[in-house]
Amino acid sequence: MTDTKNFPAAVLWDFDGTLVDTEPLWFAAEGAFIESHGGTWSEELAHELIGSALTDGANKLLDALRSEGIKPDVETDDVVAELIDSVLASVVDGDYTWRPGARELLLGLRDRGIRCGLVSMSFRRMLETVAAELPEDTFEVIVPGDEVERGKPHPDPYLDAAAALGVDITDCIVMEDSPTGAKSGVASGAAVVAVPNLVPVAPGGRSVVLETLDGIGPDELIDAARTAGGSA
Repeated sequence: MTDTKNFPAAVLWDFDGTLVDTEPLWFAAEGAFIESHGGTWSEELAHELIGSALTDGANKLLDALRSEGIKPDVETDDVVAELIDSVLASVVDGDYTWRPGARELLLGLRDRGIRCGLVSMSFRRMLETVAAELPEDTFEVIVPGDEVERGKPHPDPYLDAAAALGVDITDCIVMEDSPTGAKSGVASGAAVVAVPNLVPVAPGGRSVVLETLDGIGPDELIDAARTAGGSA
């Protein structure tokens, strides 16, 4: 850890399920894909996909079809494109909600001069659509899933964001909602604050779990991150 006086150097936000509640949109798109090929959609499969890189999720969907004896005549990239088009259409229509307290905390950090980055397995065109609703300087960097070699749970996305900001990842707070994303943040060396959405996240290592961001301001966030092993 390099800077104990000005912690955090940055707050790095996950997108789906952490900032905005887009998970139902992904579930609908994934379910429609499975069912259009004659497969069976399940809550178990839906939860397994949360937080995964889109290519990994697409491969899991194809594997699920094959496990039912179905041989889909599509490639991984085709599945990714279909899912993105479906979810993006809903996002453009405004068919999503912000997670409780998330937008208020994000803008509170901005007002305090605390730098923020957006780090998601969603692709850039999706992220920029929602980011356009915020003041233009809210996120100094966006690291989308289509611009990283290895997605979550690998640490690469968060390491890339810290490098782009010119800060030490161990001086950063990572905001997540899923076990996959939390593993990515912990592996990067950041202090992780997890706010579970649809699946539970177990605390451990440099991570802490909050029930909600409703009523959480910058000071409360920093205090929580310090209990997770952030700068004292």
